[in-house]
Amino acid sequence: YVYAREIKPLVSSMPDDYFSDDEWFLLNDDQVTVSSYQALIDNCANYTSATPYVLFYRRVDAERLEAMKE
Repeated sequence: YVYAREIKPLVSSMPDDYFSDDEWFLLNDDQVTVSSYQALIDNCANYTSATPYVLFYRRVDAERLEAMKE
């Protein structure tokens, strides 16, 4: 499973609810569902010995993708 959200600019002083008011998504092999920051926190509490990792994806529009293939 992967939790994801759209990246927004960081601010010098992040309020306590900086992440909680975003729209979060839960992705697995065959579906994407709307989730929440609280669900992420709750899920992480179940896996205290797991090693976390972070993936970053950047959307590439179709024209740019075609140009990269050439």
